Amino acid sequence: MNKLSMGVFRCSSVSEILKYIRAITSHRAPIKYGVEKVEGKSYDRLRREANQKAIDLLNSLVDGATLTDEQRQILAGYTGEGGIGGSVSEYYTPKPIAEGVWEIMKLYGADVGNTLEPSAGTGVFNETKPVGTVMTATEISSVSGRINQLLHPEDSVQISPFEQLAVSTPNDSFDHVVGNVPFGGRDNTRNIDKPYAEETDMGSYFMLRMLDKIKPGGFMCVIVPPSIVSGSNMKRLRLRLSRKAEFLGAHRLPTGTFDANGTSTVVDVVLMRKHPAEMAEKIPLVDESTLESANVLWPTFISGKWFEKDGRRFVHGTQEKGFQGRIEVRADGQIDNQALKAKLIHRFESRIDWSLLDMAEPSPTADVVGEGEMRLINGVWQKYAGGRWIEADAGKELKIDAASYGADSWEALQRNLTTTEGRLGMTFTQMANVRDKYTTSISDDMVQLVDWINSQPEKYRERLYRGAMIGRMLIEYQDMKAAGHSAEQIEQQRLSLVSRLQAEIDRFGNPVAVR
Repeated sequence: MNKLSMGVFRCSSVSEILKYIRAITSHRAPIKYGVEKVEGKSYDRLRREANQKAIDLLNSLVDGATLTDEQRQILAGYTGEGGIGGSVSEYYTPKPIAEGVWEIMKLYGADVGNTLEPSAGTGVFNETKPVGTVMTATEISSVSGRINQLLHPEDSVQISPFEQLAVSTPNDSFDHVVGNVPFGGRDNTRNIDKPYAEETDMGSYFMLRMLDKIKPGGFMCVIVPPSIVSGSNMKRLRLRLSRKAEFLGAHRLPTGTFDANGTSTVVDVVLMRKHPAEMAEKIPLVDESTLESANVLWPTFISGKWFEKDGRRFVHGTQEKGFQGRIEVRADGQIDNQALKAKLIHRFESRIDWSLLDMAEPSPTADVVGEGEMRLINGVWQKYAGGRWIEADAGKELKIDAASYGADSWEALQRNLTTTEGRLGMTFTQMANVRDKYTTSISDDMVQLVDWINSQPEKYRERLYRGAMIGRMLIEYQDMKAAGHSAEQIEQQRLSLVSRLQAEIDRFGNPVAVR
């Protein structure tokens, strides 16, 4: 069965079939990002003029406006203020390099699912994404963010610091992450994400939190400054990263790759894979020497020697020291960004010795998304049909497996999740399944509770879960009394609490008797 037939077969209503056909037959005209150089004219001036033209158009458009091809091209000409007197971290990615990042992801099957982009600019990664990907993006610049929203209405683009998404979205929420990591010091956004408030370097913060937000086994392919991979200054960061994910490899691009976007600095394209859940649980329990021997803490990467040793052939040019010891890479011959894109297509393999850790080596590719699979992405139910995502028919009740989730429909599960009483009607295993499959439907506190209970011996998990839920009911009862609810409401809550306690004692026995 071909993809077209498969897609139609997976649709469950006329409405979904129409959405699928519309998705595969509607094509936006390709757009060029940035500004082309013109001989005899100042490139900085051309950028400023294109920026102003884009801003003027942007100011004339309402949110959600349908754009003409000409309007889309004008908006894509906005290149930010980097290098022309504005933000020192506003340097946008050339389109061929973004395409190259996606080509790397395709090698691992990581071009399908819900992908995070935490510093999205005007949306070059959104624009170049594969058809099987839906993006969730943040962008701190209101100009760039609005342009991205207008150019890519099918994705979620939040105009906010990445920190805001990091605190509002549970860990392990996204399949993968791509992007161009900003660099420099963190300022007034530091206190948004309290656990990471002491992290003063922007690049380090982004690298660590991006890994937190993707699922175990997910891939991260990002553009970073050379200090992330090379030298001794970032050794501590590389240790922290290695406890979260495996460094698979990196490419070093020539000086001037980003010239047209305002900076001539060298950049690296880094690929990492988040450790499986079993590995993440094991790492804190294993001594450092064993982790080094198993290449979890791989000395070549930790010491900043990748490009001097194993990765030497992935320096795409001749590396030398420039002014004040800055790394520079001189391209060997004439090489443009399209040629660089082709050089990025290389598959790196895991070098971890899994047997040394008594673990089976995971599949080298990402988890497969099955035809007909339903997912809640950016607050909307999506169905994977014919190799792409279509919005599921909102007019039909969305069925789920009752044995796995404690409810036979998404609507019923939502009702269960909104009250402590409803959550008590679920087993711990069912709540753990919700945490894994529908992470964003529960609070971060609940995610942390489930993760902690999962770290305890299996025989205690159900009891710990139910004890925590009854504890929440007790807090709700105390809150009702403090808030001055009616005596009738308070008594009803008390009786419900007593009934629940008695039911748990009948089921598990008196906790006082447990030793």
